[in-house]
Amino acid sequence: MISKDTINSPFLYHILRVGFGSVSAQLLTVITLPLLTRLYMPSAYAGWALLMSVVLIVASVATLRYELAIVLPATHEEAANVMAGCVGISCAMALLASALIPLCGTWLLGDSFYDELHSWLWSIPLLIVCIGIYQAINAWCTRTQEFKWYSLSQVALPFMTIGCQILAALWGMNTSSGLILGTLLGQFFAVLLLLGLIYSRYGNLILGAVSKPRIRETLVKYKAYPLYMTPYTVVGTIRERLVYFLFATYGERSSLGFYNISSRLVNLPNSLVSSAVRPVFFQHAASTDFRLLEVPVLKALRLLAACVIPFWIIFLFHADALFALVFGEPWREAGLYAMILSVPAIPLLLGNWLDRAFDALGRQRLAFAMEFVFSVLSVIALAFGVLFFKSVLIAVCLQAGVLTAYYSYWLVALFHVARFRHDGLLKLLMTIAVLSTLSAAIAGAIRSIAPALVSLAISSIVFSALVLAYLLRQWKTHSRSNGGTLA
Repeated sequence: MISKDTINSPFLYHILRVGFGSVSAQLLTVITLPLLTRLYMPSAYAGWALLMSVVLIVASVATLRYELAIVLPATHEEAANVMAGCVGISCAMALLASALIPLCGTWLLGDSFYDELHSWLWSIPLLIVCIGIYQAINAWCTRTQEFKWYSLSQVALPFMTIGCQILAALWGMNTSSGLILGTLLGQFFAVLLLLGLIYSRYGNLILGAVSKPRIRETLVKYKAYPLYMTPYTVVGTIRERLVYFLFATYGERSSLGFYNISSRLVNLPNSLVSSAVRPVFFQHAASTDFRLLEVPVLKALRLLAACVIPFWIIFLFHADALFALVFGEPWREAGLYAMILSVPAIPLLLGNWLDRAFDALGRQRLAFAMEFVFSVLSVIALAFGVLFFKSVLIAVCLQAGVLTAYYSYWLVALFHVARFRHDGLLKLLMTIAVLSTLSAAIAGAIRSIAPALVSLAISSIVFSALVLAYLLRQWKTHSRSNGGTLA
């Protein structure tokens, strides 16, 4: 058993605590997804993904990104007013959406999906306000280092959402309506749970500190977040979600479902790492000299590369067979989309947990400029693929190329701004190149002498053993250097 005393670094300890909840949430998603893909066909996921794209474009900025400022104030009283402002802004955004969406519904959903989804337009404002409050409460947990609660929220949301979606399908709602209803109920119940936890521990502090004048004062004080981070987030979300509207207009309904499932699965490792490390990293970065984090950041990047690259290579060799085996034969084509999307997912996975670094360094304007430029290029790539090649699949390939360049450049820019050593990135690049080459050689050799599923199993066992040996070696080195022991 690993105790807190065994791990001398609070940074690592908090990562492990948050990581437990994140791992549990991701495992729950992975375990139940094969059941959901047999209860819901690709066309059902298509309608759900399109409606959620509309929701997320607004919900991603439901608090105008003020939730990022909750971690920063010197006192809990000031932070409580920022959080109260987040809740009020979320409600206002939901009201604005409820007024505009009926007017824009046909344009947003398109002719082919409007009849199916128009009866669920009322759910969009509710989802927006729930997501906004959920973001604010998680930011409060990050500030107060209530990482146990943060971890609980990571598990509660998918548990309640997936449970409601399964019940809806068993009740006969095995269309996009069941997925939408499950998402709405899951988000609502998760927010209620977190509100109860926050009130039980900090209710008196928050209620005693919050007032309208202080809310206005704190919102003005942290106005950099709506000015810079809100457009940054909007541009990024539109870049991520535009492809769904293109699929709805120019592609087949099932293709949109394939893209949605493959995108979710490819981003699972990124979500796992980001949700486990980001809140801890942001809390430390906001409270210490950022340059002191150079060594742990470089170590974390190398560790991630060593753990991820071998299994990514396996995935490239077996994506279509893996999707057919796990999710059912109707989902085999989703493997092709997953292979394409996995390419930019690798540099994103390595650096996405560092995205709050630009906030800690006060360089939000630079972060927005990079996001804006590459998002425009991404949109151009998508439009070019659709209009010139008449193919959504080629458009996705072009977008993947732009995003790979963006995520790689983003990491270089961060190292430059933070004044980290660039030779660390060069060593990381060499590590990735060597790992990719060796992993491809091993996986290719195994694939040439064994059937697809057999070679998949053998490759997974071999790479798992190698990665586990590497992790044990790193842990022993860490324990010796810190005077700790394995327990």
